[in-house]
Amino acid sequence: MIPDSITTDTQVALLLCGRFGLNEPSVTPLNANEFFSLCQWLRNESKTLPDLFDSNVVDHYSKISRLDAKRLPELLNRGGALALAVEDWNNKGIWILSPTDEHYPRRLTERLSNKAPPLLFGVGNPQLLSKGGLAVVGSRDISERAKLATHKIGSLCVQNRIPLISGGARGVDSEAMQTVLDEGGLVIGFIADSLLKMSVNGKYRQALRDQRLVLVTS
Repeated sequence: MIPDSITTDTQVALLLCGRFGLNEPSVTPLNANEFFSLCQWLRNESKTLPDLFDSNVVDHYSKISRLDAKRLPELLNRGGALALAVEDWNNKGIWILSPTDEHYPRRLTERLSNKAPPLLFGVGNPQLLSKGGLAVVGSRDISERAKLATHKIGSLCVQNRIPLISGGARGVDSEAMQTVLDEGGLVIGFIADSLLKMSVNGKYRQALRDQRLVLVTS
C-alpha cells in the first residue's frame, strides 16, 4: 500500500520541521532533538501534535522551553506553502511519513531516540521499511573482486529471502541493489542523493511498480 494522503500528525510535523523551498520563514524549522522534546512534552501533558494549533498550548511550551516565542507560531502558520508542497510531492509519487505513522520504521526511534528523522520522504512500497534486512555499503570505487563479492552477497540475499538495505551510491551500494532487483528480491534504499532523480531512473522503474523497492530519505 502506498499512502495517498498524509495524516494530521504528519502535516504538523511538516509545518514544524519541513522546508518548502519558497517563501521560507525567517525562523529555522525544528531539528530532530527539538521536535522530539516537544513531542515528549505533549505526551506528558496528554496532548497531541494537532493541539499545537491552540495558541495557549504553544504559549505554554514557549515559556518552559528555550525556543523563541515567535518560532512555533511562525512555523505553524505555513499552511498555504504546505498545501502547495504536498500537492507537488504527491504528483511526483512522493509520500511523507512522521514517527506516528504506521509505516514509519520503529527501529529508527528505538535506536536513535531524539536523533531519529522527524520526517521521511519516499517512493515505492513503505511496508518494506519494517522488514529489516542485510545492510550492504562500501566504496564508490569498486574493484572487480569487490564487484564479484557484492554480486554474490546480493544473490544470497535473494535466495534466502532477505531484503537488502543500502544507500544507493555509485559502487558497492548500487551494484548490490541492482543485483537483488535483477534477481527479483527486495531492496530498501536509504539515500542521500536526490529522491526524485533516483525515482525516475529507468533501472528502478519496474521494481517500484512491482512494490519490491522503496527509496527513502530524510
